[in-house]
Amino acid sequence: MKTKTSKRIFISRYLTADSPFHKLIDDGHEVIAHSLISIEKIDFAVSQAYEAVFFYSQNAIKYFFQTVPYSQHIRYGVMGKGSQKVFETFTGAAPDYIGAGDNTRIATEIDKLWPSKTVLFPQAKNSLSSIESLLQNCKTISVDIYNNKPITGITIPDCDLYLFTSPMNAEAFLVTHKLGKNTYAIGPSTAHKIKSLTSQIVLYPSEASIENLYYLTLTKLY
Repeated sequence: MKTKTSKRIFISRYLTADSPFHKLIDDGHEVIAHSLISIEKIDFAVSQAYEAVFFYSQNAIKYFFQTVPYSQHIRYGVMGKGSQKVFETFTGAAPDYIGAGDNTRIATEIDKLWPSKTVLFPQAKNSLSSIESLLQNCKTISVDIYNNKPITGITIPDCDLYLFTSPMNAEAFLVTHKLGKNTYAIGPSTAHKIKSLTSQIVLYPSEASIENLYYLTLTKLY
């Protein structure tokens, strides 16, 4: 039962054991953590040669390395610090590039880091391809390695704060729910999707990560 000071918070991602959002539960808040996306690995093969790999998501890292071994001869990039941890867990090595900031900044940095290189993008079947489409100095190839579909029909109770961790999660939520005024996004792609569907402008952290979304949440709660 909520107290006068506790809040009910919805986040569109299941909490990992080390998620900082457990601290909010310890503080007496109610956190409804529920992904609105079904994810399923699909068989894939990469027929073209590549010199670098960039991962949009933690799922892409996990499913890619279940099929393709890590190579010291390939350069690897990840979307942020959360993905860095997953990459290191699966490979035992650090990625060569860790993105920070919006997609335009990341694309600019990749262009400078890997000019004229062929960059592979392992991604979801319904990926927005938001970074590879911005690259100008790199050759790009993409491969679908998992399927992601929105889940509808799930009822989320009214909350004091809504946190969305991907464009598809936001889209699935809005099929049957309306946004509250206190809504945050994990990054610019999610924020832009929400704006395109609702005209509502939502805040997001300067770097897309679950940790930064947590700190943004704290500014509203305390």
